[in-house]
Amino acid sequence: MSRSENKPKAKVSRLTPWTSDAVMEGSKDRRFGGADEAAVQCQLWLATNGEIQRLLQRWSRLEAHLVADEGWFERTKDEQHALPQAAELRAIDARIDELQKCQQALLKTLLRSRARSVNGAANKVAVVASLVDYEDNPEAHTLIRSCLHDLAALGAGTVEPTAGKQRAHRR
Repeated sequence: MSRSENKPKAKVSRLTPWTSDAVMEGSKDRRFGGADEAAVQCQLWLATNGEIQRLLQRWSRLEAHLVADEGWFERTKDEQHALPQAAELRAIDARIDELQKCQQALLKTLLRSRARSVNGAANKVAVVASLVDYEDNPEAHTLIRSCLHDLAALGAGTVEPTAGKQRAHRR
């Protein structure tokens, strides 16, 4: 039995509420008298993207196990469905779909939002960095990352994008 089989099954987590106090507190800028809503929305988008990336990695590990150890592709759909790990794959799939809808709604809001601070602008750039995949456009990705470092030097603090678009495919 492998080490991963001894671990408790991973729960498919839920994001914190949309108006997380920690996110709001981290986005306050006294020069503008309150929270920078663009920063808040960006931080929520980045958190959502991070959770999607973690779920895709878990999906990939589960699928690799099923292919290598359970003969996943040699099984019928009914046999696949009966495996205990299939329930977790379905839960991951449903959660990713839910998160992607949330992410799209946040992105529509961000397209209309205006940053009210350097931190808000840096957060918007971090979202863009997460959307531009290094493998698809290394120059653009590198330039965007450079902008993030410049904004940090100008006082935005450190804002890290989450991993770019994953190519993991759910079946």
